[in-house]
Amino acid sequence: TTFWNSIVRKIEDGDYKSLLQFDELRKGQAEGKVLHGFQEGDINFPPSFKMQQETLSSYDKKRIPAWCDRVLWRPFPGCKGDLLSYTSVQDVSSSDHKPVVAVFVLTTFSLPPSHSSALDDKRWHIHFQSLRAKNLQASDLSGLSDPYISFVGPNLFRQVQSKVRFQTLHPVWNPSKDLPTLVLNTLSLQRLENEYLMLRVLDHDYATMDDIIGYGVIQLAPAVAAFRNGLSRDKETEFVVELSHHGVPAGTLEGTIRLTWEKNEPTRKCTLTKTLESWLPMYKRMF
Repeated sequence: TTFWNSIVRKIEDGDYKSLLQFDELRKGQAEGKVLHGFQEGDINFPPSFKMQQETLSSYDKKRIPAWCDRVLWRPFPGCKGDLLSYTSVQDVSSSDHKPVVAVFVLTTFSLPPSHSSALDDKRWHIHFQSLRAKNLQASDLSGLSDPYISFVGPNLFRQVQSKVRFQTLHPVWNPSKDLPTLVLNTLSLQRLENEYLMLRVLDHDYATMDDIIGYGVIQLAPAVAAFRNGLSRDKETEFVVELSHHGVPAGTLEGTIRLTWEKNEPTRKCTLTKTLESWLPMYKRMF
């Protein structure tokens, strides 16, 4: 058709910019409907679909050519990664898709061990000084939710959770009554500044399984910096977390924390294996 031929001519001329303004993925991201917080490099390669098999650059007229094969990424706060190249592999012709390849340079850290039996009587503790959420997603027929926060991850002694705040989308938790003190497995302060608290906000239900409202992470580097500067006893470290679920924004979580080095309560201890068992399924669903 005339329209299909006009699209192919733009591809042959390398006029990708005019075509990308109609890209559905970019539109969905701009509207906050899909892959919230994910990044993508500049597209300077032709649409990867729908190709005629066993050809290098011929498109199948059964479909409008489109960039159906993409590489997107979402780094944790403070993590550094540089995109070196982002392109398609035109020489591969065995499929009606062209493979797409992204090459990154990632910063890694050489860290000391996280455990030491000689220091089992003391641990790093995270104390919440304030905690509140805003604009959570409604999970109940009332148009509200009964939110609580579950803290998980391999650097925690055990999975713990806050108390439930009933019928609200903007909950506020009382630090002294509603929130646990988090005891960390990590002992090295150097290692701790490159770690995160992983959390999920859930809606409490009586008759069915609790619904996930959103996932997020709290970077621990600012709290470690405050402790090293001697501020931890007198100054709280602020944080703001953007929650998401299934790639869609799910509200924000904000508050203040304080890092302390103190004797651990033995009743809080659990094995790392059990912690990992509870953490891994959640991590796979975070993004």
